[in-house]
Amino acid sequence: MAQPIEPLIEMLRTSPSIAEQWNCAQALCALSAPRIQADLDACRRDIIQALEAPGSQAPAPFGAAEPITIFKARAAKLDWSTIQMTPEFDLRLHRLGRVVPARRARALRALLRQQAQVVRTLVGPGPHGRR
Repeated sequence: MAQPIEPLIEMLRTSPSIAEQWNCAQALCALSAPRIQADLDACRRDIIQALEAPGSQAPAPFGAAEPITIFKARAAKLDWSTIQMTPEFDLRLHRLGRVVPARRARALRALLRQQAQVVRTLVGPGPHGRR
């Protein structure tokens, strides 16, 4: 039986917790666009493996074509859609500045945009469904 999405939409709109908003967004996307969410989850797992691999702790050499940094110390405005991996993972300061291959970072960004579009279409304008 399909899970109704209305409670998730309401929770995303009203929750003061960014982690809870993020979890609702993941669930909404999984219910409404399961392929996008599955691809995003797989991409996140791939990036986490790359970040935990030997050599990922060093910054990319100047002028390197492939590796780029995907994590930043601060986002301009923190909400569910600014979290790239998971709330817990993104906020661990010891991971900031690590690098992953550019193709992985590009794939992550594209999937995050797709997920945000799906969720914002469902949630509509408002404090946590920003457009």
